[in-house]
Amino acid sequence: WKRGHLGVTIKTVPLPSSAIKVLNNQSAVGVLLMECAKYGPATRAGLLKGDIVLNLNKKPVQSAEDLAHQLHLLRSGDLAEIE
Repeated sequence: WKRGHLGVTIKTVPLPSSAIKVLNNQSAVGVLLMECAKYGPATRAGLLKGDIVLNLNKKPVQSAEDLAHQLHLLRSGDLAEIE
């Protein structure tokens, strides 16, 4: 069993209050994609450096560590919905 991954470097970042209101986000943080591997899963899915992840499979992402943990629970090849 291989774990899921995105091929990214990530960092927890605070969201501006205006973004929290517009996005109806419960959390005041998101996960910034600082780097995306050129041929990695994130890049192939259309994610870009600078994107901020808020949810994975409709579950809120609380931190970079939380996103990594949620991804590692997926099997390699599983599809994931990222907001």
